[in-house]
Amino acid sequence: MSRGVPSLFVEFVTNTLSWLIYLAEVLSSADNFAGAVAAITVTLAIFSGAALMMFRGENGIDMPFIGKIFKTTIVICTITSLIAIILPSKQTIILIAASELGQAAIQSEGAQRVIDPSLRYVESWLNNEIERLRSQQNR
Repeated sequence: MSRGVPSLFVEFVTNTLSWLIYLAEVLSSADNFAGAVAAITVTLAIFSGAALMMFRGENGIDMPFIGKIFKTTIVICTITSLIAIILPSKQTIILIAASELGQAAIQSEGAQRVIDPSLRYVESWLNNEIERLRSQQNR
């Protein structure tokens, strides 16, 4: 039994929406994780930077290990902060999914059968109202 184009389209849209909803949940978790990692690395960078300045300032001792920790935390903090900023929110992805569903619904044959006569009716009503207002202006 072969599938028609409409059933394949509905299946594709349904699957796309399912994946978008799943992606919304995953990215929400990833965004929270990236934000937490950024916060932790900022804290670690502050402490390692302070330790680096304190020990270097008092004793003139070079502490390569703490310097490496400081540089690494700055890089990790920058990357995770960018990830947290760039990832869309769960609400944004749900809105994208709703937009996809709305577009698919509007473009379906059933919707077109309803929309086309409705548009013709609205156009006709607008034309009648415009003519009525013009005739009132000319009086």
